[in-house]
Amino acid sequence: EKELDKLVFNVSNSNILIGANTIDILRKTPLVNVTSNQIGLFGKGEVKVMLNNKLIQLSGDDLFNYLKSIPSNSILKIEVITNPSAQFDAAGNSGIINIITVKSTKREWNGTIQAVYEQTFYATGETGAYISHSNGKISWFANVSYRNGRRLPVERMSTDYGAQEWKQVTYRKKIENRLSSQIGLDYTINKKSTISVNYTGLISRPGEPATGETIIHNNITNMTDSSFITSNNIKETINSHDINIFYNFLLDTTGKTLTVSSDFFSYQNKKNQQLYSENFYPSGISTDQRINDQSAAPQKIIIQTTSIDYKYPYQKFTFNMGGKFTFINVDNDFVYLKNFISDSTKSNHFIYKEITPAAYFSTSFSLNKFSFQLGLRGEYTNLMGKSITLNTINENHYFKLFPTAFIQYNWNDNHILSISYGRRINRPGYSELNPFRYYLNMYQYAEGNPNLLPSLSNTIETGYLLNQRYVFGIFYQFVNNQFQQIPFIDSFSNSINFTRRNIGNSSSEGIYAVIPINFAKWWESINTITGFIQSQRTRYFQENINYHIPSFTFSTNQQFYFNSKKTIIAELNFQYSAPSRNFLYQISDYYLLDIGVKYSLIDSNLVLGLNVADLFYTGNPLLKSVPEVIQPMTFFNTNDNRMLRFSCIYKFGGDSKLKKNSSNKDEINRIK
Repeated sequence: EKELDKLVFNVSNSNILIGANTIDILRKTPLVNVTSNQIGLFGKGEVKVMLNNKLIQLSGDDLFNYLKSIPSNSILKIEVITNPSAQFDAAGNSGIINIITVKSTKREWNGTIQAVYEQTFYATGETGAYISHSNGKISWFANVSYRNGRRLPVERMSTDYGAQEWKQVTYRKKIENRLSSQIGLDYTINKKSTISVNYTGLISRPGEPATGETIIHNNITNMTDSSFITSNNIKETINSHDINIFYNFLLDTTGKTLTVSSDFFSYQNKKNQQLYSENFYPSGISTDQRINDQSAAPQKIIIQTTSIDYKYPYQKFTFNMGGKFTFINVDNDFVYLKNFISDSTKSNHFIYKEITPAAYFSTSFSLNKFSFQLGLRGEYTNLMGKSITLNTINENHYFKLFPTAFIQYNWNDNHILSISYGRRINRPGYSELNPFRYYLNMYQYAEGNPNLLPSLSNTIETGYLLNQRYVFGIFYQFVNNQFQQIPFIDSFSNSINFTRRNIGNSSSEGIYAVIPINFAKWWESINTITGFIQSQRTRYFQENINYHIPSFTFSTNQQFYFNSKKTIIAELNFQYSAPSRNFLYQISDYYLLDIGVKYSLIDSNLVLGLNVADLFYTGNPLLKSVPEVIQPMTFFNTNDNRMLRFSCIYKFGGDSKLKKNSSNKDEINRIK
């Protein structure tokens, strides 16, 4: 469906997704791009992910594992909001993906039990259960899942210094060990008021032991000058708790509604690193140049948010207004030990505080065949980053306005046109502002930058819906003061510093089409194609960077039904991305091919699934630096994508119920 401000993928109407997890569903959602650890939109970039209008309070691997724990039969639809309205937080340049789950009104028990086995280089197992009950006045649900396993991504990096070429290979064993839980209670006080209490908890003990070797090759003699090995063992202890209270009050029969929401989020991560690196002559004898260091990086994050929203219908108009107050406190105490002795030059105690009050106003109305939605949001940000170790304070405060506008013309049921505009902001993640140095080996480290400034984006998009089925769109996005991690190379010492910088302005413009085709009763397909041009204009050291690179993506999902009841379903999913560019790097083309079969029995309450992801192991692009701008560098990371998965899911009772509401829609996604 194409609504005024969003594209809606109705998951509950799709038989092919029975037994899948949420990541599988997002891979098949039109316009959505899912990589190894990022969810984004084709042609634009990373997006925020929400569950029932509430930002999922995890990121990276934790976000993926959380989404995998949500059974597909609890999902009603996926909303792809490429240009969010003023009611949403203004953070995030590329849009929002909102996962809406089913709400049960039946007075009975409902639930699912699932078990999943995955085989990549290593094995991973996951089990979980979901249960809900409603008696009409009180509804509650509980969801718990446990995942344990590991993967083996391999990172390859090559740097050409002219006389020498450094070739580096690192094997990372990513350990997953997490227990997640969600509990919710809805109480209908009377016909006009409802109160909800929701809790989300995560206990995770991930690890990442890594071993690597770097060969220093002499390009003149064509021989090895030296080498060094690195052992980097990372262990983490993560505990997070999120409590939300939501109150909804219907003021009268005309639809006037008042809602109040309050969140408290606590996140603690105790991260320890053991780093050992030693240099060797070509003969294998040690040069006695080595490091044997440790570090401890405990992080504490407290986020408190409160919001109030008021809906006021008046004749043909609907007015929405409200406000939100956010308080963020981040405490990073990074302690570096060199040969078991504290090194104050590499340690850093960094505290970050941010206060953001916001207010918005919007109105929607219809006039003949036109529908309008106009809004304005204002956010004042007051932030402070303090390094206790360095005795430095960086403060910044600013007020920004974020207008939004949506116009839709319903020519008739078969032809619907729309146009939208929105302005948004992308604030740096908490760790990106922290200046502590994370050492990869004796020659490479990564660090944050407390002087990073937020980026602002302006997006305009037009859409055309044909026959309530085919979706076409044109978009243009301009990002001012973009920031990202970039390398700074010291050719004298051959060291590399990966740091964050504001890199200037960028833009992206393109077209997209979503075309579903039913070839036969037993053969259906959904096809998505996007074509876009990525542009960048900035200055990197003494070089002017000004490029316009065209690219495109294509994805198709084919479903085959082997009987009339559709209890045996096979699927083939193919995705191709053409070569593109991201600032300093040229990205090669790559493609993915997934195949699978699902078998439903016992009135579709028991589902067995067998899937193979990235069958030919071709889903990893090659990154090359632009040689006229930066030292020749190549990165090729194989993320252990090829996977065999067997799943078994049993459903009992009626429809699933999972409903959350929250004021905390954006802040936690900045944890990286």
